[in-house]
Amino acid sequence: MALAADQDALTEDARSALAEELERRNLAIESSVSTDNETAAVAPSDSPSIFVLRAKWVGLWLLNTLIATIGVGFTEGLVTESIRPFTTLATRIRLTWTPYYPLPVIAGLVVGYFTYLCFKGSYRYWAWVAPAALVMDAVVKWRAANQSSWAAAGVHFFGYMPWPASRDQVNSTLFLYMSFCYSFGAFVQTKLRRTARG
Repeated sequence: MALAADQDALTEDARSALAEELERRNLAIESSVSTDNETAAVAPSDSPSIFVLRAKWVGLWLLNTLIATIGVGFTEGLVTESIRPFTTLATRIRLTWTPYYPLPVIAGLVVGYFTYLCFKGSYRYWAWVAPAALVMDAVVKWRAANQSSWAAAGVHFFGYMPWPASRDQVNSTLFLYMSFCYSFGAFVQTKLRRTARG
């Protein structure tokens, strides 16, 4: 409602997202504006409401980051267990622990695509940021410990290596792949939804 009172400060995408959220909550924009104008006399500054909105965004971003990593990993684990009777151990390792991780990548795309059922905000598109920081930290530490070049570190964390040589990738890079696919799936769903609306 605070955002509805100051729509001139919003981008076009933000206005449409705000309109969707108000519609979802069965709120009218006119009533939002009048309510905010009435409370403006009581609260001279709306910075606490901006702080609350930002804190909520960060909290939802953290939740989506957990879903994009731990949640997608759990989903991929369920799929792996369900195909156990029909596949060999070597096949399951190829699908889950060997680059380029087809099963975790597909799970990330699917889970990210269907997040719109619970989440609507842009925080879904940034779930890869914390895993990217984790990978960067791992690359820097590995490079320092092995006294190798950036190219060698890049190959170690992003190149093709069979299991168990890919253990460092499974412990860090895989989370980046899953979270990026999660964000990409959410982005694709949003674009398709907007295109369908016309």
